[in-house]
Amino acid sequence: MAPAEPAPPPPAAPAASPSPAAPQGTPTPPQPPAAGVLIPDLCNGAAVLRVLLISQMLAGLLVLAAPGGDLVLGPRLVLLSLFLHWISLCSCALLCAARPFLARRSLRGAVLLALAGLQLLTLLISEAAWRIGAWLQWEGFASGHEHLLFLVRIQLIGLLVWVMLLRYFFLQQQWQQQVAAAAEAKLLALQARIRPHFLFNCLNSLVALIPQRPAEAERLVENLAELLRAALGRPDGQHTLAEEIQLTRAYLEIEQLRIGERLRVDWQVAPGVEQARVPLLSLQPLVENAIYHGIEQCAGGGTVEIHAAPSRPGMVELRVRNPISGSPGSPGRQIAQDNIRHRLALLHGAQARMHVTADAHSYHVGLELPA
Repeated sequence: MAPAEPAPPPPAAPAASPSPAAPQGTPTPPQPPAAGVLIPDLCNGAAVLRVLLISQMLAGLLVLAAPGGDLVLGPRLVLLSLFLHWISLCSCALLCAARPFLARRSLRGAVLLALAGLQLLTLLISEAAWRIGAWLQWEGFASGHEHLLFLVRIQLIGLLVWVMLLRYFFLQQQWQQQVAAAAEAKLLALQARIRPHFLFNCLNSLVALIPQRPAEAERLVENLAELLRAALGRPDGQHTLAEEIQLTRAYLEIEQLRIGERLRVDWQVAPGVEQARVPLLSLQPLVENAIYHGIEQCAGGGTVEIHAAPSRPGMVELRVRNPISGSPGSPGRQIAQDNIRHRLALLHGAQARMHVTADAHSYHVGLELPA
């Protein structure tokens, strides 16, 4: 009886690898907002204009709420508006200059420093306004008691207004970030949806070539590798029109190996538009549709016309035209067109548009987007 073979030693446990700080897909706890997010960016004209509009509305409310039966709206409103606009403009300049400094502080410290600076600035401007009023001998600007009451009232009003304004700008910035994040997530989802559709049609072309023309199939595989490297390697969702044209030419070379002389292409690209930013896989799916729903349905094939040219100042237009057969064919599910239309809306809003027209002999698709 042969001795029993010794049991194999148990496999050694794998060496412990350093665990990542946050595994992919693991939700992370919400972080408190940074000081740079809470302090508004008042270095741009749009934000300053909003502050001025709010200060003007505040001036109107203060004039309407003033005691007394006779409301001298004109002079009082002008003087109060001028006073509040000076405070608003100087405060915007202060926050704009101090924002890099405040961004390096803790959240609580940044808020306290910002409010302290705004209150000090309001106090200085209020004191200057009181002295100008006393020098011009305006009514109510002579008594010391009224002087102190004026400063205290302006300080309290300024504190309440700036707390509300800082909160307003913080909520507005948070809302804009959420909208941008949702748009980016939707854009990535649309991008991920169109890539398998593009890959599936390329593989169909490869399957058709392998049995009869293996040498050309090998060349197709090489082109497909280059094509996929370009199509799948851009996470930002955009590239230049020159890169999109190169991607489309590679795809057309693959299709011409399969279809042959039945497929003809007419390129008309105006000089100077190649550097326009376009969504990734925007022109190529339109050409793909032109081949599958146009050229392949025509007995003698046809010509795909591709135009790229400025349409109006600051805009570039891409147009794809293909012939169609007289007999009705499958209209398709409009996956590519709907996908491109949605991505254009997410990237450019109402500036970009897509238009589709058809007649008895041809089908036209056009994209107009910012250059």
